[in-house]
Amino acid sequence: MKYRYTAQEKVIVWLDSFESLTYHQKIQILSLFADATQLVTNFSKYREPLLKIIPESSVEALGKALNDENYLPSLLSNLERKDIFFVTLRSSDYPLLLSQTPAPPIVLYCKGRRELLKGRHFSIVGARKTLSWAQALTKDFSACISRHFTVVTGLAEGGDASALEGALQENQEKANVVSVLAYGLDYVYPTVHAQLLDKIFKRGLVISEHRPEIKPQKYLFPVRNRIIAGLSQGVLVVSGNKKSGTSITANYALEYGKDVFAFPYNPGIASGE
Repeated sequence: MKYRYTAQEKVIVWLDSFESLTYHQKIQILSLFADATQLVTNFSKYREPLLKIIPESSVEALGKALNDENYLPSLLSNLERKDIFFVTLRSSDYPLLLSQTPAPPIVLYCKGRRELLKGRHFSIVGARKTLSWAQALTKDFSACISRHFTVVTGLAEGGDASALEGALQENQEKANVVSVLAYGLDYVYPTVHAQLLDKIFKRGLVISEHRPEIKPQKYLFPVRNRIIAGLSQGVLVVSGNKKSGTSITANYALEYGKDVFAFPYNPGIASGE
């Protein structure tokens, strides 16, 4: 196999594959074990503790999957076929700052340069309707910041795209840039950014907390923004109104004790939405 994982990492991605389980249920299950491999090696022993967290039907589903010798190999093979690797909350190269947030993803599904999970990160976020002067300034700032940090953002039009383009233009072979998606890596949203995303796959890193087959859904985007804020030492807001995803990211950053910066705007001039 191209990617090698510890036994514990395999168990955690196996647990994450069950769509019927919520994030909080998976976290509670993991909290039962110092080593997640105990879940599969002593499954019958932990049946009663599991029933206090998840319904009996879910416990039965876990047990059935354990008895299917093809379940985990097929799961790993599918990820490798798509050139997707993963790190778990208990992996050695899981981003430290993200692990210290209140709700860190259990698994990060990744495509691109693994080394960008390490080092210093700085987020740049903006609204879809970012003014042209702010987009140009964002590209310049992103190019400069990427010389010292790995730039982290989403994939939206406007501010996010400008941040990505700025970091990509700084180095034609390897770009210090991470795009955090709110859906699985099988998809591109907005579709107009398919080529941009492909550049990041090849020169930077794309990550998601969702399995590849999870489609874009509106409610997933605000939740994703905690990852953008959590990864980084600081956040630059280039545009966005009070109810925008940009504001959600900034609020997460403030909650996590991060520095938040913003471009100045003239009074009464909308800064994007």
